[in-house]
Amino acid sequence: MALQWEAPGETGRGKARSPRAWAKEAAQLSSRSGEWALLCTKSTPHAAVGLAHRVKSGDLAAFSPAGAFEATVRGCRVYVRHVGADGAS
Repeated sequence: MALQWEAPGETGRGKARSPRAWAKEAAQLSSRSGEWALLCTKSTPHAAVGLAHRVKSGDLAAFSPAGAFEATVRGCRVYVRHVGADGAS
């Protein structure tokens, strides 16, 4: 097989959002505590699960403390709701 000489293309991975980037969405969710909302659609189910985990665990500053938000995934879609600092809506 002959080699094909070319530079690699883009990986398809987007730029990560800064931790403060989710502050607006977190504030909106907090204002309607207990209601589910579509936070975003990721490129893969694996990426969606990763984001949902970071939301639930409070790893993203906007969604802290841990347990203040619930998150679930449907395919590539990440749904989130605010449940309060104690984890109960």
